[in-house]
Amino acid sequence: RGATMALWSTFFGVSFAVMAWFGIPHLDVLQVSGVFQLHGAGLIVIAGVLFLGLRGPAGEAPAQDTAASGKTAVFAAYGEIRTLWPGIGWLFYTLTFLALLTILPSLMQSDLRSQATTVMSLTGIATGLLIVPALLLRLRATTVVLTGFFFAALIAAAGSESSLFVLGILLFSVLGMVQGGTFAAVAELNQSTDKRMLGYGFMAQSGNLGNLIGTPFFLLVLNSYGSGALLLTTAAIYGVGVLCLIALLRRMPGTGA
Repeated sequence: RGATMALWSTFFGVSFAVMAWFGIPHLDVLQVSGVFQLHGAGLIVIAGVLFLGLRGPAGEAPAQDTAASGKTAVFAAYGEIRTLWPGIGWLFYTLTFLALLTILPSLMQSDLRSQATTVMSLTGIATGLLIVPALLLRLRATTVVLTGFFFAALIAAAGSESSLFVLGILLFSVLGMVQGGTFAAVAELNQSTDKRMLGYGFMAQSGNLGNLIGTPFFLLVLNSYGSGALLLTTAAIYGVGVLCLIALLRRMPGTGA
């Protein structure tokens, strides 16, 4: 299950890597509208595959509502630390991921930007697929997440404008631990299907919030105070994230925290 969740967690990195590898080089030919049209065509193909692949046997009864369904389901995830924990970590992760993957390459030399976007994405994918499943054989998913945030904070705090390319690669390599570990933590912390459903649902909510806020906030910091403040802000976000997650673990029964 941990390996499956780690694979799922790479969707951000895969999309950026594919766009940097295929989309950007073909912009001159396709234009932005053409890239969107190609993206739409791909979605139609995927929809067709899912429609055929997810069809149940003829006459199969629809799934029954679970205890977590109904009008109050959207609030149910807020009632337990076990369902909240992964989503809280995901909020701190998404506050920075898209923002940094968008902004950091723009601060580099023009000939490095596309390469940086691709390499940063791929390092996160490699960590999520190769390192996280191995770590989960020996460590709890919560430990993997905290370790990733801790090292990400150190890397961001030690970075400088002259080392952005290397910093980006190192940073996204350890963020792969956060993304893979967080998805695995939902299943680790919640034993029932209902609770896992709520955990993933809260991750979706917190992730959307982080993606919405992160990039404009980081652009404000960059334009107001420069790249140095941007890196320190990144480190501070990860540091606060670690403290919040540790505090929640200590309040969570049965985790050994």
